[in-house]
Amino acid sequence: MDKLNSKERILEAALNLFADIGYDATRVDEIALQANVKKPLIYYYFNSKQEILEELIDGYLKTIVNEKEQYLLTMESIDVNALYSRFDERAELFIRNQKYLRIIALEILKSSDVAKSILRRLKPVLATAMPIFNDLGLEVKNLNRIAIAYFFFGMTPTLMLNLFGDKFCEIYDIDRGLLDEEYSYLFKRFYIKSVSEMLTDKE
Repeated sequence: MDKLNSKERILEAALNLFADIGYDATRVDEIALQANVKKPLIYYYFNSKQEILEELIDGYLKTIVNEKEQYLLTMESIDVNALYSRFDERAELFIRNQKYLRIIALEILKSSDVAKSILRRLKPVLATAMPIFNDLGLEVKNLNRIAIAYFFFGMTPTLMLNLFGDKFCEIYDIDRGLLDEEYSYLFKRFYIKSVSEMLTDKE
């Protein structure tokens, strides 16, 4: 049990440091200090700092993918207002996961390996969604379009919000709460509405 707690402390310390000062700037010594463990214990659990990063990202993506798949299994229709409500319900989830999102955004910008890992994790969501869409009577004729919309117009803007949001507020002199509120409005209006229309388009 003690070892499990130690590993969790290491991951939590790494999460905070990677999000605050960046993966490259973080030293293993700093992770050990913040986790209140000895440095050799880190290498007992992880072969390298890179492995810590991979476990953080992989664990987060598994949680998100599982949550999306569970939601898909409960869908009874594609209704834009229901999707809006769903987004509002998940707003707290985004807030809790801001550090993960910031790390992912930073690593995507500099590492194709991280981008590949994320894309591989998200791909099964579409595989889960297709039979559900069919059961709902939807004829999804362009799966690639749905995948492109999800990654580049759904996930990517959210990552950029977490990466540049504070700087945007500083330069444009607006409150972060207002930025998040306006982003939520625009995200629902442009992304969720568009995807809903694509899925229900009979042409």
